[in-house]
Amino acid sequence: MALLPNYSETLILPIEASHVEASLRSVTLEEDLEYSAVEKANLTFNGKVKGNGFQISLLLNYPDNYLPQVIGRLEPTSVGCILFLRYQLFFSSRAFLFFWTVITFLIAIFFYFFHEQTFYAFLSFVVGLGNYLFAFLAFEKRVKATREQLNKILYLSADR
Repeated sequence: MALLPNYSETLILPIEASHVEASLRSVTLEEDLEYSAVEKANLTFNGKVKGNGFQISLLLNYPDNYLPQVIGRLEPTSVGCILFLRYQLFFSSRAFLFFWTVITFLIAIFFYFFHEQTFYAFLSFVVGLGNYLFAFLAFEKRVKATREQLNKILYLSADR
């Protein structure tokens, strides 16, 4: 089991790598480019698509701490391409999760060893564990939504 939420997969696609790259670029909002309202309505992802790699995430209108960042790498083959995907939390979300896990663990140690309050130590430990488990479950749910959108785009581009 990983210490931080992540997910990896490899897709073998019957499409050329350049076609996959163009399809991803057509649905990705790149921050340094300007888009009209109509163009923005057709975008699904936020990030950068460059060369044989990309870093994208779902384009949302609200903040989401458990949204995965998709880091992908395309490898061309003779009959299509291989797409290596890694889903992970953004750095700030990983730091936030690590910080509160450590803090609740230290509070549990403080209550148990310095004040001999086992109930409060146990409560702090359970809260920290609950936060950690919630992060894994929320991340898993967001990965599923991201994968659905990504697969829809990849398989629509395969039909063209």
